Amino acid sequence: EELVLEDALLVEPAHPKEDDEANQRRFKAEVWREQIVDLPGGNGHAPFRPVLLSTFLGNWRHRHTELVALDLVVDRVLRALQRGLWRWHPKLWENLEGQVELVVPHTPCLSCVGAFTQLRRWSPRLQLAVVYQDWRDWRKLLRETVAQRS
Repeated sequence: EELVLEDALLVEPAHPKEDDEANQRRFKAEVWREQIVDLPGGNGHAPFRPVLLSTFLGNWRHRHTELVALDLVVDRVLRALQRGLWRWHPKLWENLEGQVELVVPHTPCLSCVGAFTQLRRWSPRLQLAVVYQDWRDWRKLLRETVAQRS
């Protein structure tokens, strides 16, 4: 029996002054997986969450909306496991199927593209679609809107 998780989220970038657990996990991550100790039904296998690592290219990028959104996708799967909707097994992430659609207002940066690739590596059956508008287009639209108001 398949269980479908379906949701639509509006995700904002993490605020620099927030010090929540997810923000710190993304910032301090040094390994690709994080063991989860409070997950029921591990079937003798150590449950883990994939950790999407961001790059440091002149500034920290762990708060970018794309990384926050993908981290929330992982959280949704873990929540289904914690509620007993799914059972943990060692190939859970590898066998995860579905679609994730991201709509962002700009071209994703290299770190975010890296996170997309990492998620696809963890879950090759998960289809990931990213749609964005070129920054020149929205800048032109913004300028036209401002000119009309003047």
